[in-house]
Amino acid sequence: WVLLFPSALTSQKEELGSDAIRQIQLYTKLTCSVGFSQTAAGLERLSEAYQSATRALYQRFYSDRAGVFIDQPGREPGADREAKYPKHLEAVLLDSVRTLNRERLLSALDETKQYLEQQAFSKEAAERMMVELTVVMFRQYEQMNLLSEWSLEGLLQELQSLGTLSEMIGLLKTNFGRWISESRDSQIKDNVQNVIAKTQEYILSNYHKDLSMEEVAERADLSISHFCLLFKQVTGYTFLEYLTECRIEKAKYILKNSQVKVYQVAPMVGYQDPRYFTQVFKKVTGMTPTEYREAGAV
Repeated sequence: WVLLFPSALTSQKEELGSDAIRQIQLYTKLTCSVGFSQTAAGLERLSEAYQSATRALYQRFYSDRAGVFIDQPGREPGADREAKYPKHLEAVLLDSVRTLNRERLLSALDETKQYLEQQAFSKEAAERMMVELTVVMFRQYEQMNLLSEWSLEGLLQELQSLGTLSEMIGLLKTNFGRWISESRDSQIKDNVQNVIAKTQEYILSNYHKDLSMEEVAERADLSISHFCLLFKQVTGYTFLEYLTECRIEKAKYILKNSQVKVYQVAPMVGYQDPRYFTQVFKKVTGMTPTEYREAGAV
C-alpha cells in the first residue's frame, strides 16, 4: 500500500508507522513493514517521494524484524557507494568448503553478513553479492566431486525468494553446513572402510601365525575396543569369527587339494593343537577334517 501523510505529521512518523503495522496485523493477520520517505511538497515530487519511501523500506533487508524505516537525507538515488565485492571473504568461504570446515564456514558467513551491513549497500547490490558467493561455493563442491543431488538452481531460487539478509545467510548456513557435514561423514566412512580393508588383508596374509586382536588393532592404529566395534560394523564378523573363517577356508582348500596329513594341516592354518583344530573345524563345517576330505574324494 502507498499512503500519503500531511507534512505536519512528520514528527510522528514512528508512531504512525507503528500504529499502521498494529492495525494491519489486527485486521488482516499479516505482518508488514513501513517505509517513510523524506518530506516532499507538490504532486511533481510524488514520484521522488515514492522512490524515497522505497529506499527506506529496503532497510528491512538488513533488519532482523519487521518495523518502521525512515529514509534519511543524503541517500538520494544513485548515492549508494560503489559495491565492492568481498574477495577476502570469498577466499575464506572457499577454503572452508575445500577443507570441509563447517565451523569456519559458519563464522565466515557471519562475517559476510556483518560486512554487507557495515557497507550499507543497496538491496540489489547485496543480493547480487550473495548470489555470486553462493555460485562460487557451489562450484567448489563441483570441483571436489562431492555433489550428489544438490541443485544450484533450486538453491538460488530459494535464496532470491527471501526478503532479508539474515534469512539469506541462514539459508546458506543450513544448506552448506549440512553438505559439509554429509561430505565429512562420507569421508570418515570411506576412511573406516579403507582401514578395515587393510586389516582384513593383514589377517589373510598372517592367519597361519599366532595372530592376536591386539596386534591387528595396533596395525590399524586403533584401540582394541574401537577396532572391535568398527570391524564388526564393516565386516559383519567379530575379529575371532573372521580369523576362524579364514583359517578353516584355507584348511578346506588344503584338505581337498593335497595329501597333507590332518595333524599337519593344523599348524599350517594357525592351530598348534591338532585336537583343538579338529573341534573348531567340525563346529564350522559340521564334519571332522578327515570326514571332509573323504566326502570331497567321493
